[in-house]
Amino acid sequence: MYGIWTGLGASLMLESTPKGVLAVANLKALELGKTEPLKLLLESDVDQALSYYSLQKDTWWYPLFKSGALLVNPGDYEGYIRRVANYRELHPSPMNESAFDVVPADKSEYKEEYKQMAKALREHTKRVNDTVKKYADK
Repeated sequence: MYGIWTGLGASLMLESTPKGVLAVANLKALELGKTEPLKLLLESDVDQALSYYSLQKDTWWYPLFKSGALLVNPGDYEGYIRRVANYRELHPSPMNESAFDVVPADKSEYKEEYKQMAKALREHTKRVNDTVKKYADK
């Protein structure tokens, strides 16, 4: 348990600095009236929430989460994901599922990487869509 709590705390602390940098950049963009970068970042967060929610049950720590041992109320999460799924159902993702299908001529040495990213993006999109289908209000 000590390792879990230490890792959790370290993860939160380590990710706070890059998140702060993103927050500063987004706040400056808002000040200038440039909302598109921030909107794209938030839309990406919506898709990530939907995708990751579908993966949680397959993690080693899921039983700890369901027991409440991670200091969050697991009972809240289905309501959260329903709100996110309802948003995504009404507002389609701006993410382009075929973004990595074509390898730019100047990136031809990365053909295999593009193929892997295209496959991963399709799997991600499927998880997002499946989670929306399962949790959005009918």
